[in-house]
Amino acid sequence: MKYKLKNRYIHIEFEKEMNFLSWAIVGGGKNQGKDIYWAQVEDNELPLHLDPIDVLKSRMQRDDLIDAPALMTSAQINDFTYSSQQRGELQVEVLSTVGLGNAIRVGDHVRDYPRVGTINLVVSINKTLSENAQIEALSIISEARTLSVLENNISSTKSQTLATGTGTDCIILASAQKEDTYVYSGKHTVLGELIGKAVLESVNLGIQKWIRRKDERNYSYCRRS
Repeated sequence: MKYKLKNRYIHIEFEKEMNFLSWAIVGGGKNQGKDIYWAQVEDNELPLHLDPIDVLKSRMQRDDLIDAPALMTSAQINDFTYSSQQRGELQVEVLSTVGLGNAIRVGDHVRDYPRVGTINLVVSINKTLSENAQIEALSIISEARTLSVLENNISSTKSQTLATGTGTDCIILASAQKEDTYVYSGKHTVLGELIGKAVLESVNLGIQKWIRRKDERNYSYCRRS
């Protein structure tokens, strides 16, 4: 996958059509294409009366990427992190942005309106995955992201217990078409191992960047000792 950092957004471009599976607020679900759009938004761009989907679609139209699955982050877009793991011809690439102002623990009492701060991930696999393997890969990606948050001792902004992510995390899985098909992607497979390692490395780097940036600004956040 190729990526370019532009005016407050990242454009991810693939050489060939890819299969996408995600819960992205624009272009989510099962999808196909060559592009992913990833926008940075400021707090004042998301007032309560505006639908975030409308905000994102407006940005996509401005940047001429209206048909792509899209992510939105309040984190500094130029703090993105990249990681890659490869064994033989199998390669897993991960791009992430990390914001933790909305860190919460699964099961925490719901907020009417969440704080900004999201962990966004794009995971690209250069082989074809069966539908079962795609779903399992999303599970491994989520598990690795959660492990990274736990190992960095990030506290929930709601309950002050250990956070497991943020309230608005999003993942886009991209896998190749017309390549060797992988039927399984669990932790006992090479593919699952590479996914886990790449996601852990990328999110760990992102968390450290976020912490350094907040420390520089004397920002108050919760981290357990």
